[in-house]
Amino acid sequence: MRTDSSFLKGQIDLRELASNYTSLGGRASAQERYGPCPQCKGKDRFHVTIDWFFCRQCHPKRGDCIEFVQWIYAIDFQSAFKFLTNQNKMASLSLSSELPKSAYHSTALTPPIPFWQARARAFADYAQKQLWQLEGKSGLYYLKCRGFTEETIQMAGLGYNPRDISDMPKSWGIAKSDNIWLPGPSIVIPWLVDGNYWRINIRLLQPRNIGKKQYRYIGPAGWANGLYNADTLRANRPAILTEGELDALTIAQYAGDLVAAVATGTTEGSRRDKWIARLAACTLVLVAFDSEPAGDRAAQFWLNTLPNATRWRPLWKDPNAMAQAGADVRAWIEAGLSSAQVAIEREIFEL
Repeated sequence: MRTDSSFLKGQIDLRELASNYTSLGGRASAQERYGPCPQCKGKDRFHVTIDWFFCRQCHPKRGDCIEFVQWIYAIDFQSAFKFLTNQNKMASLSLSSELPKSAYHSTALTPPIPFWQARARAFADYAQKQLWQLEGKSGLYYLKCRGFTEETIQMAGLGYNPRDISDMPKSWGIAKSDNIWLPGPSIVIPWLVDGNYWRINIRLLQPRNIGKKQYRYIGPAGWANGLYNADTLRANRPAILTEGELDALTIAQYAGDLVAAVATGTTEGSRRDKWIARLAACTLVLVAFDSEPAGDRAAQFWLNTLPNATRWRPLWKDPNAMAQAGADVRAWIEAGLSSAQVAIEREIFEL
């Protein structure tokens, strides 16, 4: 293991790895780069080169790439080694000739500007209050018909917007000629990761045709490519990846103690290093995109990118449709975890 780890360290540029967790200053070609610490958040305390890193405040001793992963995820040496081994495989697979170059993005990813987040928080707070008032009755009825308990609705911070709102772009801190459209009646779904608002997704109760385009989901411009419910991901714990937020919430409601449920929002969403790294640290990832050709095609990206991923097709179109039909969502999750574990053990035995 130690000999193998020496080889692995030689294959990894710690600067590239660290850029998934913080914004690094200095020239991209510089030997040593710096930025906010990904743990204590101290400004310019964090320094990193191709081989080592340190933080003047919370990690003053230099560490290598394996120690960096242990430090970030609070995991042991073997788990960190496995994570980096998966990352190394992932890097060679994700940009392979099997995938279009535009399908994968390796640039650093950050949440929207604080000004945007403040407006998003205000809108989300407004919508949450509306949901539990008389005017939000239709929104609450819609969510309960989708099978959600009041506890799940409150935990997810879901809200209701009763009518169209036209907001000034400057209110969101963005340069845009057209006003920001916040349509209603609609369900408002906030995307919070590490305390930051990455996105506000708005689901119209009835699809709206504008020109030649039909809208069911829309959100204010300026959002970032996040991963819904990413805060639930943990190293050495299984995860399940869905397309829609309501699918992830369905799984969390019935089997949140068994698996972390996250969503990409669209078939091509969340294809960024930041989220791939977090998913790669999980013991396995069940890819539960919709049971249709588009879902199968989109799932293939994750199967090619994550060595710990396996396809787990919903029995109906999606997990929420299963719940509405009365299917046992928890049993379906248990079967997926069991099937994936058998496949892993078979692979180890064959090795």
